[in-house]
Amino acid sequence: MSLELDYGEEELTDYTAFRCIGVTAATIPWIDKCSVTFWHVTKGVINKARIEAFREYVLTKCTGIYSKRKMLNFAKAFLRYLTKMRLDTRYKEFDLFLEMPKTVKESKRITQRIVTIEDIKNVLSAIDEAYKNAEFTTRQRRNYKSLVLFGAYAGQRPYATIRKLTVGQFRAALRHDPPVIDVLP
Repeated sequence: MSLELDYGEEELTDYTAFRCIGVTAATIPWIDKCSVTFWHVTKGVINKARIEAFREYVLTKCTGIYSKRKMLNFAKAFLRYLTKMRLDTRYKEFDLFLEMPKTVKESKRITQRIVTIEDIKNVLSAIDEAYKNAEFTTRQRRNYKSLVLFGAYAGQRPYATIRKLTVGQFRAALRHDPPVIDVLP
């Protein structure tokens, strides 16, 4: 708890310049901002209190998850840099205090309502009605109805699966016995 290590502003400047080599122009301001913030909070001293203060500063001042990660990852990388440049592994050990807080993962919401036979009949009726009103050609009517029936019988989600299928996949499936469609990722 009482361990205190130092570093110079020139070392941080050198590291920042090193990190800016070969990156896009949009990334450089982020690297500079991380560097300035790290110096502002730590003022050349690496100890538990200052590293925790930096973490707290980042978690309260930065709004987005990605900006928080960028700042904390910059600090961790700088500590690894100091470890290598000074051949002192104690610098690297301070990255323990730069972890992102654990968050509760949101589970994906599944549609509460199951598609019923009535729903499918209603969609097929709407397709037939649009065909009668000359909104669809015969071919479009057949295509839409076959997609609806395929999705209904196979239990496929329209946006996640059905829209990714191709005619070639259906043709390949029909050549197999029994017919099997490979849904590509």
